[in-house]
Amino acid sequence: MGRFTFLFIDLLIIGLPILFSFSKRIHFISRFKHVTIATFLVISIFIPWNIAFTTLKIWSYSPSKYLGLTIVEVPIEAYLYYMFTPYLCIFIYVWLTKIIKKNYFKGAHFAVTPFLIAALVLLLLNSFDQTYAAFSLCFLILLLFIQLVNGKRYMGKFYLSFVFSIVPLFIVDSLLAALNVIWFDSKVTLAYKLGYLPLDTLIFDAGLCLLSVMGFEWSQRNFFKHSSRHVEEETAS
Repeated sequence: MGRFTFLFIDLLIIGLPILFSFSKRIHFISRFKHVTIATFLVISIFIPWNIAFTTLKIWSYSPSKYLGLTIVEVPIEAYLYYMFTPYLCIFIYVWLTKIIKKNYFKGAHFAVTPFLIAALVLLLLNSFDQTYAAFSLCFLILLLFIQLVNGKRYMGKFYLSFVFSIVPLFIVDSLLAALNVIWFDSKVTLAYKLGYLPLDTLIFDAGLCLLSVMGFEWSQRNFFKHSSRHVEEETAS
């Protein structure tokens, strides 16, 4: 695939969600305005993060694997990645909400989240010299703490949706690493790997997906209330 490799992988992220967005059962396309707001929230954080890490050589992109168009040394395809991934995460979240209408998992937030925060803090204390891990852990811990303080009942559904989301994300990120589209500086990542990927990537993806869902839910409660018919009562905070 050569220079089209990164673009092809981007299209894998968005392909199936776009295809099923027009399904009458989900009618996900009607929520596009909320997905757009969530995406802007994600890119406002993750694109500067990407630029900084690319500049610092924490990760690098292979010039032979992308089209050659860059903004601040970052390939256009990387910007597309951070636009398409929130769409995928939110699509899976909404799809599961439609399938499992009752919030059976609302109690999971207060049982799981404190445990996760404690475990991530312990990992952080041993990872300050691994820049990729440290930043990813700090960001995810912050988001989880915000959700715990605010008592968001939709977190149970988020945890379930992330279990489903991590499968396509793991495949996509593994392809990026296996095909040498992106490579990571082993000096600033955790020693643990999942195939071709450092464990840091799983933590990074968790933060990205959680921020996407937070932005989506926030948008549903604060914008377009007069026209939205799809705000789920069971996920209300």
